[in-house]
Amino acid sequence: MRVAHPARLGVTVSVFAAVIACAALVGVATLVRRFREDEAREREFDDWAADTSSRTGASDR
Repeated sequence: MRVAHPARLGVTVSVFAAVIACAALVGVATLVRRFREDEAREREFDDWAADTSSRTGASDR
């Protein structure tokens, strides 16, 4: 059985670690984007609800 040269093994491990780090960054960026989109949607709904209730004279009772 052949054993990889230590330098080649180091490069392989470094590349693997870089790929994992990039995947983690993409995952975090996706979660942040989804959170911001949800917050924006919620603000839009709140604005719509406030506008609708002010036009109809409804109150929050």
